Amino acid sequence: MKRMMRFIGFDVHKEFISVAVADEGRGEVESRGEIANTPSAVKKLAEKLSRDGHDLCFVYEAGCFGFVLYRQLTKLGHSCVVAAPSLIPLLLGSDQAK
Repeated sequence: MKRMMRFIGFDVHKEFISVAVADEGRGEVESRGEIANTPSAVKKLAEKLSRDGHDLCFVYEAGCFGFVLYRQLTKLGHSCVVAAPSLIPLLLGSDQAK
């Protein structure tokens, strides 16, 4: 049986990480609040989110507080995407798209 993917979006700050989660095929993003920006808190979150058999894919914007996260998450066996801010497409409202 194919394992379902769970996408975890991080907004990384020096002291904390805001967390949002979306399950494959569900279409809704759910805020999961904040965790401390510590290796133990990140590991605990990853263990909790993968308990029900989901494969995890973490995504966050590149910045000075997040690079250690990539190494930690991939070492734990999870997929991790670091998005460069300059490469994130802008969504324009209809009044701005001319």
